[in-house]
Amino acid sequence: MNQQSSLQIKIIQQIPKDKGVFLLTEETFDDFINWNNLTFVCFHNNNQAKPTNYFGKFNVDSITTWIHKKTGIPSNKIENHQQLIVKSRQIDSLVVYFGPLSIKKYGQYLEVARDFMQQDDIDFSHIDTNQYSQNELELLNLEGYNERGYQVRVYRRRNLRDYKDYKDDSLDFEKLQAFIIQSTFVGPGPDIVRELSTENAMKIFTYNKPVLLLFRNTSSSDVRYYHSQLSEAYEEIQNKILVVLADINSSITQKIALLVGLDVEKDHFPQIRILDPNPGKSVVLKYVYNQDNIEKDKIIAFVNDFVSGKLSSYKKNELEPKSRSGYVTALNSQNYEKIIYDKELDVFVMFVGGGLCKLCDDFWPVYVKAAKVLSRTNGLIFATINMALNEIDDTSVYYYPTVRYYPKDSKYRPYDYDQGLDLNDVIKFVKRVASVTPVVEDYAVLIEEKKQEQLKQDASDSKEAENASKEEVFVRQELRDQNELRAEDL
Repeated sequence: MNQQSSLQIKIIQQIPKDKGVFLLTEETFDDFINWNNLTFVCFHNNNQAKPTNYFGKFNVDSITTWIHKKTGIPSNKIENHQQLIVKSRQIDSLVVYFGPLSIKKYGQYLEVARDFMQQDDIDFSHIDTNQYSQNELELLNLEGYNERGYQVRVYRRRNLRDYKDYKDDSLDFEKLQAFIIQSTFVGPGPDIVRELSTENAMKIFTYNKPVLLLFRNTSSSDVRYYHSQLSEAYEEIQNKILVVLADINSSITQKIALLVGLDVEKDHFPQIRILDPNPGKSVVLKYVYNQDNIEKDKIIAFVNDFVSGKLSSYKKNELEPKSRSGYVTALNSQNYEKIIYDKELDVFVMFVGGGLCKLCDDFWPVYVKAAKVLSRTNGLIFATINMALNEIDDTSVYYYPTVRYYPKDSKYRPYDYDQGLDLNDVIKFVKRVASVTPVVEDYAVLIEEKKQEQLKQDASDSKEAENASKEEVFVRQELRDQNELRAEDL
């Protein structure tokens, strides 16, 4: 039994059978974190379509507290004003429900609370107004409470005087979620333009909300002017889009810049981009601010055009895609659909990423060999596309390499390669799914033909070089003869 299997059994044995939750302790924490090179923690709930990822600190107390919040009631009870003061001073953003706990609104509030990432800078609490001092309740001056019988308030910056009240008449899940995002430090808010950092980057892009980013060099002399223009524009656009400042000197900004097609070394700054997570799709949509100057009115117009759908998104596109083999066609964003969906062709395509990918490197030589062996098949091409330099609308490319076969008579129901790393496996797969008739050449014969072609080319090159050398000798001899004749005349 290998070490990993032993760890799995060790972990399983320590899971309380009645709770189904792995109990983190000082003794088990190291095994839990190091098991199978674990680099992140996520919580799976049968009632949620997607798992909730953990972005907090990697220590026993933080993860244990987070799991308790995700598995229990995600809201702490506050019984009096003193507890409210203490709680608000412990957290950057405190969301509090005021109202009876017996009404449906409280249950809806808990659903929203469960959906949120339980991080260090936000917490949820509730106050049962049937048991709370009415005098203290009146002092809180809850807007809309008397009319609706409940209220949700966000306290910010560890200060009871800094708060925002939920103003919508209905406690709708999405509306309340959006209100909390805009009012707390979970997103880029509250009510201010935030600076992109490693700590808040994941929070900003977690909630599938469009983000406007101002990429600029903080050491530039005119940076204050651009800040002022964006701040003035923010008054008009804050309810339409999240707004973030990004310093090109920071590592996280440089990564985001790559995502939007900016080169921090070559491009001129400042630059403005809108990132739309485009929920349900694999490609994040990007929009370019094409104005000459960064001015308040132009920023507002840019955002309004985005919201109204007047803008066209920008896609990364490799201008001159190059393949490492003459038998494999390199694709880019521009020609991808034209070739892939050509009804006269079967297309076998290998999607690769830009980073290190051992499996990509291992499979590529096999893929090239298959392309050579099947190169005489009419109507079949082998292709590849670098997804780090290109973007497509295909929503089902989740990992690299993804190797996919598009038959000419089944373009919208392609076949994902599901065999091994052997040449025969690839050929068998093509024979099974192809709409054309594969012509399989002997690989050794092809290699020999290629070798003979190379020998002929080398011989031709050698002969040309020999002729050139002879001609050069002849020219030199003529020059010497002419020089000798001139010398005799003198």
